[in-house]
Amino acid sequence: MNFASGKPVYEQIYDHLKLLIEQQVYKEGDNLPSIRSLAMTYSVNPTTILRAFEQLEKEGYIVTLPKKGSYVTYSKKEKKTELEKEIIAILKKGYTPEEIVDCAQSLKGDKK
Repeated sequence: MNFASGKPVYEQIYDHLKLLIEQQVYKEGDNLPSIRSLAMTYSVNPTTILRAFEQLEKEGYIVTLPKKGSYVTYSKKEKKTELEKEIIAILKKGYTPEEIVDCAQSLKGDKK
């Protein structure tokens, strides 16, 4: 963690855990380490980890069960299905597949 950066620490932890989930280091159904153990790993207060977990849960990456822990609910299959639904909605608005691809490519180019 870069404590000197302008980005809040909980967001840095959120980003790191999200990346681990998306790269399937933590797979769907896996139990994440406890808040306490992650707090020790990242050398932060447990409340900081809790905030990161709350954001992950809000965005559908994990689910937390009282006295059971937090489990990964995200899967690449879900992400693809979500994307397909969005593309179908865009196509129904009258956009062509070529326009969608051109837009996606121009957005990808903007991030460089």
